[in-house]
Amino acid sequence: MKERVRFERRDTTTDADGSPRKGWSPIWTCWAEYRPQFGGEKLKAGQFESTQRGNLTVRRCFESEAITAGDRVVFVSGGYAGQTANIESIVNTPDRAFREYLLTSGTAT
Repeated sequence: MKERVRFERRDTTTDADGSPRKGWSPIWTCWAEYRPQFGGEKLKAGQFESTQRGNLTVRRCFESEAITAGDRVVFVSGGYAGQTANIESIVNTPDRAFREYLLTSGTAT
């Protein structure tokens, strides 16, 4: 496991005036293994869209069990440092020692 990643959750707290805060809050940082799949490019609503999918594997533990598909991943170090990805689905490996996260990241231009 050579990628350092940070899991983040959308901030659901409110400011003193009662307005919701915007942004993401860190919830857990760990080492992981990332295996990218082939990227895709398509024209959507007149914009060029390029996406990448991949599988992220982490050791199963209390913190990894708390991650949901509504959270996101930020690559902290390694070859993808600085990139952010959405979590599409989560599964435990058959031996239940690891958790697999299907990630999608991309941009529209």
